[in-house]
Amino acid sequence: MAAMKPVRGKVCVRGARPGGRALLFLAAAVCGCLACPESLSPDEALKRAHVQITRLIEEERAQYPEAVLLEPPEASADPGIVAFWYPAHPLIAPALGNPEVRAAFESAHPDVALNAQFIGEWHVAVQKLTVALAAGDLPDIAVVERAWAARLARAGRLMPLDGFLDVQVLDDFHPNARAAYTMQERVWAVPADGFCSVLFFNRALMPTPPHTWEELRGLVPETQYAIGHVPYVEMLWSAGGRVCEFNQSGLTAPSALRTLQFLLELRDTGRSDARMLADPARGFAAFLNGDAAMTVASSAWIARMRDAGFPVDMAPLPGENGPVSRLGDMAIVVFARHAAAKRDGIGAVLDFLTGPAVQGSGAVARGSRPVRQSVAGAVDIPPGLSAAYAAAKAPPFIGAWSAAEYELASGLARVWRWTDGPGEFEPPRR
Repeated sequence: MAAMKPVRGKVCVRGARPGGRALLFLAAAVCGCLACPESLSPDEALKRAHVQITRLIEEERAQYPEAVLLEPPEASADPGIVAFWYPAHPLIAPALGNPEVRAAFESAHPDVALNAQFIGEWHVAVQKLTVALAAGDLPDIAVVERAWAARLARAGRLMPLDGFLDVQVLDDFHPNARAAYTMQERVWAVPADGFCSVLFFNRALMPTPPHTWEELRGLVPETQYAIGHVPYVEMLWSAGGRVCEFNQSGLTAPSALRTLQFLLELRDTGRSDARMLADPARGFAAFLNGDAAMTVASSAWIARMRDAGFPVDMAPLPGENGPVSRLGDMAIVVFARHAAAKRDGIGAVLDFLTGPAVQGSGAVARGSRPVRQSVAGAVDIPPGLSAAYAAAKAPPFIGAWSAAEYELASGLARVWRWTDGPGEFEPPRR
């Protein structure tokens, strides 16, 4: 099989909601780090993003064959050693850094030597992985971003986990977790966590959060703004649309413009503002300051709620006709080269990484809903987090996703532009 082309990395903001590259662009725009582009009308911005995303999809289709050809298996000189590389991750890094957790795994699996190597923040880790891909010196298991997992799967470098993991283990994963990494009816990865986008809301102001766009429109907040950040992607999903699939962009569908018009309505009626719509960190800050009654962010941000001076709860996002959410982007993958030779050891490590030692009650306290049903049934999960995870979807499992979201974000930034004056912005007229 032809060697896989090196997978290009991208810089991400640690702790940010899924879609780090797009958020980085928007954060730079908010800080004034980018040259101000021309304003665009909503339909023109979506049309331009559609053209760029279509190009990205066509390039990906041309790069990879339709049928996935797995890398041929090889014997291993050390079948009892399982090499695992992981970047900075709020669940996995602390667990593997805990001597008691490591000792418990080693005691339960004396025949498995877990060689776990921390490879830094993702923008550093991706460079190490790229070099390893080119040299053919890969670990057995790694934690990677979603787009990377998709490219690796298309290139035949990953072992599909259905038929590899024990059936009772794979069936124990939440349906959302399996569906997120299914391609051509094969499961190519499992989630590294159960983080998802949630609606954080001030329970002192609203005992019941909005569930639909219409309910959100009808709110008369006691704060300056009804809501801080509202993500376009999830809102589009709730309206029946998609940013892209493997074979086409969805931004020319009526649902795409309808979703953008809804967000502009929130801006124009004063329920949010342009900067918060563009930047989840700004919306989150407004929420903590008491300027917004609610905001959307990753459930991983729950620890920051200690700074709130009011009771905070979580819920799914209010969709067009009902709740919606988005799954996190970090995945655990198994490389195909030595998978067969190390099957028992790799299976034990995957069971450990997705089990209660790593994704149990401690993870729930950090905002991660267990991805395994048996673990979820044994811990106390906030109802709002469970509801959000149950409503959560994942972006399409394609390598072009990160670049596609970046193109979308850059187009949206041209729709709700602001000036550098004190709180002023100049929206294009619709």
